[in-house]
Amino acid sequence: VIIGGFGSGANPLIKYEGNVDGVFMLRSVVEDNIIFEDLNIDLISSSGYFGSFIESRTPSNHLFLRTNIRNSWTGIYGNPGEKGDLFFFVNSSFVEGARRADVELDFIWHTGQRLVFLNSNFDGIQNTILYGEVVRRALVHGNSFLNWGEGSKHSGLRLAWNNGLAGNILVSGNRFIEGEGVGVEFTETSGHPSYNAGKNFLVEGNYFRKVGKTYGAAVFVANKGGPRDIVVRN
Repeated sequence: VIIGGFGSGANPLIKYEGNVDGVFMLRSVVEDNIIFEDLNIDLISSSGYFGSFIESRTPSNHLFLRTNIRNSWTGIYGNPGEKGDLFFFVNSSFVEGARRADVELDFIWHTGQRLVFLNSNFDGIQNTILYGEVVRRALVHGNSFLNWGEGSKHSGLRLAWNNGLAGNILVSGNRFIEGEGVGVEFTETSGHPSYNAGKNFLVEGNYFRKVGKTYGAAVFVANKGGPRDIVVRN
């Protein structure tokens, strides 16, 4: 399934016009093999209500390419407890999430094996920007994580293990600027302490400025379960 623009001219605009906050525009419609390409998506209605973009129970092979999303209540949500695979966010952006104190969901939540975030921009997100759970292979490169957290301990990038199911993750060449919480966090899954941690994490060549202003540091690694082979350099 391809949802996107074609030919010349401005990118198509998808606009939320609901009269309640938090409603997903797409919810478990198609689980696998979706491409969102060359789109502008604005999730605040003319009456001031914020929508959410997509929830999928087992997201597999989802690609966001040159797609710009703004004003979302929550963003892209893979149901925890289910397992997906292959999530790509490339040359795209997610900016200005809903600034509401009662919104606690992580903005992009991927539960699955492989993900790629490449050359994209995330700005003005209230909570954790990207939460990846049991990710076995990941590339997070060339992105900008800006102005997240808003007075809280939420992280820019949070990757979690459960029973050893996480590792082989490269975080490189990104910018983390003006974050209230941790820049890059490796930890156990929320509410599920693990004594078999992940391994093979490389954090290299990233730029951090004014990160962890309220809580944390540039890079945080939980010591539960004895995570192994973690390198932070340059």
